[in-house]
Amino acid sequence: MRKLFVAAGVLAVVCSATWLFYSLQPAASTGELRTFEVATGSGFREIANALNDEGLLRSKTAFQIYAVLSGRARNLRPGRYNVSPAYSAAAISAILAAGPELETTVTIPEGMTAADIDRILAAAEVTAPGEFLELAREQKLEGRLFPDTYRFYFSSKPQVVIDKMLANFERRAAPLLGVDPANIERNLILASILEKEVPGLEDRRIVAGLLTKRVKAGVPLQVDASLCYAKEALHPEAPCEPLTKLDKEISSPYNTYLHSGWPPGAIANPGVLAIEAALNPQDSLYWYYISDPATGATIFAKSIEEQVMNQRKYLNND
Repeated sequence: MRKLFVAAGVLAVVCSATWLFYSLQPAASTGELRTFEVATGSGFREIANALNDEGLLRSKTAFQIYAVLSGRARNLRPGRYNVSPAYSAAAISAILAAGPELETTVTIPEGMTAADIDRILAAAEVTAPGEFLELAREQKLEGRLFPDTYRFYFSSKPQVVIDKMLANFERRAAPLLGVDPANIERNLILASILEKEVPGLEDRRIVAGLLTKRVKAGVPLQVDASLCYAKEALHPEAPCEPLTKLDKEISSPYNTYLHSGWPPGAIANPGVLAIEAALNPQDSLYWYYISDPATGATIFAKSIEEQVMNQRKYLNND
């Protein structure tokens, strides 16, 4: 009787092994490559179900058993993959454990707003339109979404993208801002204005000193970029330029034509050079400036009369 039990056990093991071997074979003898996506945060069972629903497995159960026995069940990574129903379950589990082939490179230029970044990410299929912007505004991250070139998975969760950008900010920008710990927010706001308004380090330093002087004197900054930020919040699809007299009456704390002092937060996400300029303002006799639309050069003025003359000359303002 004991020999009979042993034989039955051996037969059961052989049958199980045979079933597992057969069930791990490709779901089809041929098949084109398909894009299969593992969303960030997906659990092992969810992945197995999705593979099975896509017709990529001969047996979902066999895939799960093999993944657990091989130690890959806990190491299946999010991202997009090229797989085929002609691949064995073992091969598919190895591909998903090795990491995604399909990532994308996204460049976030200096001076982009959170809304701009949302559009860039959506166009690159990293996040769905509006998802990134909603979280960025909820967490009040304008100014801290550090501009750089990043590698992201397609269809990433927006918080994952944000965390990567914030980590870069902490590594690249925070040490600079930390030199003046009492004025971190003020300097970040100023850097964002410089990034949007002024090219060139030396001109940025002059404008940094000029704007700081205006705030201390209680003179409104009258920064067009800040007004554009307010206008975009009200009319996201409308172009900012040209600004009108009606625009200058927009009720917003970011309207620096109506309100003295610094705007309540950053108006864009500055890079290192703009932050360095904000931290090193240069004293001058200037109180006003405009940008020459033809060359982008910054034109400075020491008096309102000189400013009006420059506006007439460069902006055709009467």
